[in-house]
Amino acid sequence: MADINTIMLCGRLGADPELRKTSTGKAIANFSLATSRSVRTPGGDWDEVTEWHRVSCWEAQAERAANRLSKGDKIFISGELRYRTWTDKAGQKRVSSEVVARRWDLVAKKLSAQEREDRGLTPAPVKAPASESAEDSVPY
Repeated sequence: MADINTIMLCGRLGADPELRKTSTGKAIANFSLATSRSVRTPGGDWDEVTEWHRVSCWEAQAERAANRLSKGDKIFISGELRYRTWTDKAGQKRVSSEVVARRWDLVAKKLSAQEREDRGLTPAPVKAPASESAEDSVPY
């Protein structure tokens, strides 16, 4: 059986994709992706924990990402996890991880406040409940 290196993530972009070209002319897009989960604190409250992932995609996927994606969009990514090691200018060994996306799909486009209003997606105002007399609130 062959080895498997597959990762799937669904989250929101932390910034617009950055498109650049390699020295050989290949397109590469880089962006950050946030995935969040809820955890219960020791006090019993719920807290949201966010993990940030570095993502890159190449060639046609990169061009498409740069043209269609923007900060706040929710996307689904499938790809592989890669690690890189290098020595920085100070002589320290550094390690980073990166998701190389083989495929991504737009799940939900982040809409501006004006776009939400234009589509009728602004929340309806909350109305206060009508006052009830003591006799009206008795169930029998």
